[in-house]
Amino acid sequence: MNTLESLAAISASSQQLVNLSSAFLGGSVLLVFGTTHISPPNTKVRSMYFLLIISWAFLLLSMFSGDSVLRHYLAATVAKTDQVLMGIFSLANGSYDDQLNYLRLAVLFFAIWLFFYMVWWIAFRAAENRSGTQ
Repeated sequence: MNTLESLAAISASSQQLVNLSSAFLGGSVLLVFGTTHISPPNTKVRSMYFLLIISWAFLLLSMFSGDSVLRHYLAATVAKTDQVLMGIFSLANGSYDDQLNYLRLAVLFFAIWLFFYMVWWIAFRAAENRSGTQ
């Protein structure tokens, strides 16, 4: 496989990650701002939602890195020398690595939020319903 074909494969994979990030971002925003979502009444407990803001920021960074991979691939299609092509490949590979790392961090913060939400849902929601605060 030559360098340009490798860049095409990286770009295709990167676009799949951008689509995944977009779906993840849209789904989590709809979850939080939808009418069927039940959130904790306690302000301290609701502070766990700051984890989602961090997750959304990492998703956006992942999407921007994916855009950079695509731009590097497009630049590679008009590269005149192998040396320039290898430099572009190195930049694209770095952007792809950044994209994956940002996506992993986004999923990590979302998982932490989900853990705290499930703990609240299982352990504390019933007690709040009995006391009449929900």
